[in-house]
Amino acid sequence: MRRIGGVALSVTGFLACPCHLIVTLPPLASLFAGTALGSFLARNTGEVLTFAGMYFVVALALGAWCLFGPARRKGEVDAACPGRRPAEAETRVQEQSSSPEDLPAPRR
Repeated sequence: MRRIGGVALSVTGFLACPCHLIVTLPPLASLFAGTALGSFLARNTGEVLTFAGMYFVVALALGAWCLFGPARRKGEVDAACPGRRPAEAETRVQEQSSSPEDLPAPRR
């Protein structure tokens, strides 16, 4: 899951690069012409470039962290489920007592 998210963030961050928006923003505005989104893209190009630039930086940073960051160990607790602990390999051996009171009663 982490690898898929890293790839998705990296690809969308690369596509949202402000240098690519010079080429892709006019076709997007004409594709959505007549809609509220097309009107917003045509009238607020400066704000679109600003938000796309911020998304570009954040998405590439998070994508690189997801792809190349330290991998979680199997024993680590998941932050989303802190109450869930990994199963530990414990073998419990019941001690046998030598007193007759602790033994089960025989059937007759």
